[in-house]
Amino acid sequence: MPETPNLEAIAGFLAPRLADNPVARIDAPVPWLVRTGTEALGTLVGHALTGIRGHDKFLLFATDDARLLVVNPMLTGRFHWAEPAERRRAYTGLVFGFTDDHQLSYSDQRRMGRWYLVPHDALDTVPQFAELGPDALAIDEESFLARLRRHPGQIKSVLTNQQVLADITNAYSDEILWAARLHPHRRRATMSVEELRGLYHTMRETLDWARPILEQEVAERLYQENNEWCAHLRVHPAPASPARAAATRSPARPAAEARPTTVCTASRSRSDLHAFRGRRSARGCAPRSRRGGRRPAAPSSAAPSCILRRRGSDAHSPTQYRSRRQLPTYRPGSTTMKVLGRDIDDRVDPMYREIAGRVGTQTNRELRILGDEGGELSHVKWAAKTVTIALHSGIPTHALPHALAVALQHVRQTLDGYPLVRKPAGRQPQGADLVRGALRELVLEPDAEVAVAPLGLDREWEHEQRHQAMKDLLKDPPEDWDTEGALGCDFIALQMARLELSHPPQMYEALRKRVDQVLPVAAHRARVAGLALRRKRWGTPRAAFESLVNVRDELGLGDIATIEDARSKQTF
Repeated sequence: MPETPNLEAIAGFLAPRLADNPVARIDAPVPWLVRTGTEALGTLVGHALTGIRGHDKFLLFATDDARLLVVNPMLTGRFHWAEPAERRRAYTGLVFGFTDDHQLSYSDQRRMGRWYLVPHDALDTVPQFAELGPDALAIDEESFLARLRRHPGQIKSVLTNQQVLADITNAYSDEILWAARLHPHRRRATMSVEELRGLYHTMRETLDWARPILEQEVAERLYQENNEWCAHLRVHPAPASPARAAATRSPARPAAEARPTTVCTASRSRSDLHAFRGRRSARGCAPRSRRGGRRPAAPSSAAPSCILRRRGSDAHSPTQYRSRRQLPTYRPGSTTMKVLGRDIDDRVDPMYREIAGRVGTQTNRELRILGDEGGELSHVKWAAKTVTIALHSGIPTHALPHALAVALQHVRQTLDGYPLVRKPAGRQPQGADLVRGALRELVLEPDAEVAVAPLGLDREWEHEQRHQAMKDLLKDPPEDWDTEGALGCDFIALQMARLELSHPPQMYEALRKRVDQVLPVAAHRARVAGLALRRKRWGTPRAAFESLVNVRDELGLGDIATIEDARSKQTF
């Protein structure tokens, strides 16, 4: 998610370029991003954006007619200042053309961003905005202490609570706590006044340190990527240089929020570690091994860095690979499997070996596993010589086995000839790819989960992520999401039908009541999709094929999705 210093750097870049540069045209390929309606947004044509500022997760554009264009980019929203002849980016949702022929485009892979056009005195009508606390650089020391005293929980969760401070989020909370030598899971109630005062000054110093670096990053060009502007961070993401070697990523999640946390292991006390392990066990997660908190050192350049070692043996696999991070690896004598540089238990090991062997013998390809920073927890890419499973680097370690196992099952489905959801010929509307993906997951994911279920892997984190994502979508949905035939309506319907099968009943029931309340048409179509799926179910390529066709036809999605029988290569 774009953090406040990043948004302020964007504001600093755009402000001089938009001054005296009225809007000449507005395109909205994904209209539901504009929560106040694209018709209202069209009234900006002919007006100039006179001022820009960042506030927490929001970017605010002031107009010359006393209105505010408020943008919440959410998880995958990205901005791009384009030259006149530049090609439009993938997932582009909004494009502003200006009188000097430049374009400001906004792309959003998950289509979760929110745009509002409101009067300058109506910011409180923007969802979540009225709940924000003061800016971290605007608050004085005594007010900072007073606000923190009300929250006795873990200090990272307190700092990232947007009602306490508006603009401290995940990455910069790690930077601040590392610089202050404070463990992120330490409780605020155990901290002295002197430590809190030191934290206040460290917070200001860290933000002041980051600002000029980010401004320099966009001094000449604004082009955001998924992992943009992270090279300067000392702790988040995982360190890549000896100077940052003291800080290593902890895959464990805070109790209050499921997000990757970076900590300095050198500053952990034994009591802090045992207390944290105890909290993990209480939540149903296996405690970390007592063999040591630090990761093993990287292999020397003289040693083979690409060997797949078998458990309990020094024997090397006859096949060598390009990178240790591309395949599960094993340390001699260990009973744990290492994925993306992290130890996981060995329950997924037999499944991995079986499917990797099938990939080699059936397709003459090599199975790889890579870290990824995209918008999906996992995805599988088939290339001429490789099959790559990309797992999001932010997945906590205790959730990695399940994410890997499901991705392996998707590889297995392809090997077994399960059907494919294809894009029909011709131009497709923006958002159709998301609906096709939701249709595919509705049928193929339950099939994968059935195969994974005997392993008893932890799914709690994924449930929390999907639950929160759906809650966010339902907070302020566009009006057309409750119109039959709208892509947003179909997307919500397919997602809810999928959650009915996979979500814990209590969590699903809470979401169902909310959807029934705010999107009754989508709720009805979700029930239709669920019934259509249960008629044919899954478990074999033929059953999955019939279910995909059945659900597609019941929802009337034939114009955006064709189903291909992978065995006969016929499409329907």
